[in-house]
Amino acid sequence: MEPIEIQLTPKTPLKIEALNDGRLKVEKDGEIAYYHVVITQGKQNTPLSYDETHMKQIALYIASLAPKYINDGDLSKYCILSQKNKTVVKHTASQTPVEIKETGAHQKLRGILKNRLPPKPPTTSQTLQQQQQQPISTTSNLQKTTTTTTQSTDFTPYTQEEQDLLNSLTGNRYQNERFKGKVAEKAYNNAKNLKRKIYQNGFDQLKKINDTTQPNECRLNQSDLSQFDINQLNYFNNNFTNQTHREAYNKSFFNIAKIKNSGKHHIIVDFANRNIGGGYNKPLGLAQEEYLCMKIPALARYIHKLFKNQLSTETRSNSDKVGQGNPNPVLIKDLSYVQEFKGVYYGHKKFSKVKEMTDILTTVDNPPKVDVLAIAAPDLRHETTQGIETDETTLKDVLNTLIAGFALAKNNAGNQNIVIESGPFGCGVFKNDTIAVGALHILAARYVGVDVVLNGYSSKDQKQVQAAIHACDTLQPQPTNLNAYVKALSQHLKKKMS
Repeated sequence: MEPIEIQLTPKTPLKIEALNDGRLKVEKDGEIAYYHVVITQGKQNTPLSYDETHMKQIALYIASLAPKYINDGDLSKYCILSQKNKTVVKHTASQTPVEIKETGAHQKLRGILKNRLPPKPPTTSQTLQQQQQQPISTTSNLQKTTTTTTQSTDFTPYTQEEQDLLNSLTGNRYQNERFKGKVAEKAYNNAKNLKRKIYQNGFDQLKKINDTTQPNECRLNQSDLSQFDINQLNYFNNNFTNQTHREAYNKSFFNIAKIKNSGKHHIIVDFANRNIGGGYNKPLGLAQEEYLCMKIPALARYIHKLFKNQLSTETRSNSDKVGQGNPNPVLIKDLSYVQEFKGVYYGHKKFSKVKEMTDILTTVDNPPKVDVLAIAAPDLRHETTQGIETDETTLKDVLNTLIAGFALAKNNAGNQNIVIESGPFGCGVFKNDTIAVGALHILAARYVGVDVVLNGYSSKDQKQVQAAIHACDTLQPQPTNLNAYVKALSQHLKKKMS
């Protein structure tokens, strides 16, 4: 919409513009501030979706308050009031002065616009008096709704890729989601608004550190990829000796604070979909890959650019079914890890219960650069064979994928001492076995010669993984190639499950 201009004083105009990314742009004396807008409803302050019409109404309403109440242009000090149910508001001219007619009763809202930064102290008694005033309500036709704004400091508008990504989250696609009928629309809208705020916060952090670096994408060349063809796997028959490697376990899921000052180069495994990104721009996309995109918004921005430009997003070719797909790992380098979650909220059910971004999100000081290795596990969800997660075919598929990914990471490490940060890869919705996947990580690290950390493995899981590897190592005769190890591991796991 066109900016609304109000004269605060004869010489001081204030311009308010509703942007299509859910923010208000406020300009005064050449200085620009951006305010995020959140619309909530009811006693629980449930976030609602908003569209261009709502944004225009909000801008008009704030503009109507400005001449009397906002003499310094700082929206964060003042109250927004709400109307009673069934009150109708009619907006007329959008030129200066803005006239807003109202009908029906109105009531005060319990709440004050809160600035994310500490509010500036009043400079005059007049300002202090104005802060205590409660203006009359003339809000939009949303019933029992409140509008709050938070200043996001003086950042330039988002880049085109960032804006496109944010816009892809705004549409209400609830009826088209595959969770239709299983997830309440209230939870869907809450996840959508919260995910949008998290991305906005991440993009703001990238601007704060002036990160304009374009990530580098690395893939295996065609000749290297051919050796990982699932229908051949000739290298599985070759004798091998264990390469130098280290293995470690972490009962909690990955957190950047644990590796920030390690002195090593850590590569984070993205438990990817067959096409990288998965549900990165879907409100209910809340698995490990989607969380990684929110923690590293430059990754989400890069993925969005790939899709927009119709570039390759494939991490697994041919098929995601077990024994039918070939790994096509992607290594994305030089990404700033700018924010972290205080807890683990994998899955839409947990995420939908979060009301505020501040409840779960922290900013990473001096954010480090990391690389992300995207690999896709076979999807066992639609398999009907009992115990297929420990069959040799499945184990070969997963091991082949891990070795291809680890080899790509090592080949592009230069002289850096790298550590692969992974975990229960493909063990969520894809239904692979956690212990089997842990043991296969150890075999892949041995074969390629890289250090690996298994995050999200409890002490009990660790003991079972080590027991599985020990059972293979102590067989007589001892396995000397990957085929023999896979066969021994499958027999051990099936025996434990029987």
